Amino acid sequence: MANVERGNICIYIDLENISGKLNLKKILQDIILKYETKSNEKEPVFVYKIACGNSNSISKFREQLKKLDFEIRETPPITNKKNRADLIISLEAFETLIINNPIIEKYIFITSDSDFTVIMEKLRKHGKQVWLITSVEASTKPIFNNTCNEIFTFNNFLDINESISNNNKVKTNKVIHTTSTKDEDNGINDLRAEQVFLRILESLEHGKWYLNAKIGNDFKQIDRSLELKNTNYKNLGNLVKHFENEKKLIESKINDKGHVQIKLL
Repeated sequence: MANVERGNICIYIDLENISGKLNLKKILQDIILKYETKSNEKEPVFVYKIACGNSNSISKFREQLKKLDFEIRETPPITNKKNRADLIISLEAFETLIINNPIIEKYIFITSDSDFTVIMEKLRKHGKQVWLITSVEASTKPIFNNTCNEIFTFNNFLDINESISNNNKVKTNKVIHTTSTKDEDNGINDLRAEQVFLRILESLEHGKWYLNAKIGNDFKQIDRSLELKNTNYKNLGNLVKHFENEKKLIESKINDKGHVQIKLL
């Protein structure tokens, strides 16, 4: 089997200039999907994942960062108002240009601080792709629009875990006397599977046909811990039918080679 070419990515989080309700896993999932849509011959690899902030900002995200294997850097303030997160992150990014091993293709910054535009512009001068995830207000700043290739806003990545948990509690309370623990686990996994599938659909172009194999690969990429056999859907085909027949979001067909394809309506 031929080796798949890697697409190396760096992601830096300025913890003091982001929303406290961001779902960082959802961000990583979306980055993978968007990257594969633009460069489907490469496997996205997060080479550096660094988050900087003071102790208060770190505490809000510590559990998420630990689970996603981020390197956490505490940056205490050097004055009453300003810390060194922007400086440390900028130097880290610039150092990758100097070392150039591994070669980084894409840099992603999660911040609302326009001080980062200095390093962003430098990276773009060296032919790097720069993506920014920021607040709606900051996304309209000309300085960001002139130093980034792509800009996404925080409201696309709000934490949905609490609402899912609440839904699960309601369902569990209603069926506690009629279902087993395995049934309840499958129900939770159903919700996870549906959320992943929706994330994939959001990355597709309307009216374009995609092989089911690509959908399955994307599914595995963004949630490697979830096995469809542990859901009530049991396999990708049944999940596709759910979103076609009940959700009315997609259309499926079998092409002339006998492969299943789907199209976003």
